[in-house]
Amino acid sequence: MTGHYPCRPYAADSNEVCELTVPSGVREAYVAVNGYTATSYTLEVTYTD
Repeated sequence: MTGHYPCRPYAADSNEVCELTVPSGVREAYVAVNGYTATSYTLEVTYTD
C-alpha cells in the first residue's frame, strides 16, 4: 500500500485518532507520524485480535 494515507485529518491540533483495519492474512502494518511543528508527540498503538 505504498502511498496510501487513510488518516490525514489535518485537525487544528495534534490530538488525533486513527483506526486502521488490517485485512485478514496481512502480517504487517506501518504507521508514520509527521509533525509540522517542533514539539514532542506520543504514539499509542493498540492491537485487537
